[in-house]
Amino acid sequence: MLGIIDPEAVPFPGFDDIHLTRDELAGMYANPGRYESWRSAMAAVQAVYVIACTACGRLYVGSATGAENLWQRWGDYAASGDGSADNRDLARHVAEHPDHLAKFRYSVLQAFAPGTDPNLVVAAERRFKLCLDSVNNGMNANY
Repeated sequence: MLGIIDPEAVPFPGFDDIHLTRDELAGMYANPGRYESWRSAMAAVQAVYVIACTACGRLYVGSATGAENLWQRWGDYAASGDGSADNRDLARHVAEHPDHLAKFRYSVLQAFAPGTDPNLVVAAERRFKLCLDSVNNGMNANY
């Protein structure tokens, strides 16, 4: 017996190839059935990610270590009207430049195997903040 495959399903490209616009991110969470393979993969891993404001070049580096890891954290961004997921620095940027939210781009910098110590993820987040200078010239408030 052949299984029925949803012709609308969007295959997961792998963590190295995730580069979503704000509209694509919102669409993914608005249509979770089409992105089931994404949800499974993203919920299984902790990650360090970057949100790039392509309008001005500023970066925000964050980490996802919650219950559903990356899927949950990016869902928070998708659900928040200002794109901040309660992050004051992102909220400030969008408040100062409301047209920039539509120019946000979400990418994974490093994915970690299930069960990785969350302290290692946070250490990697700090390293990326330093390397990308996202505190002095980006949207992060601290290392």
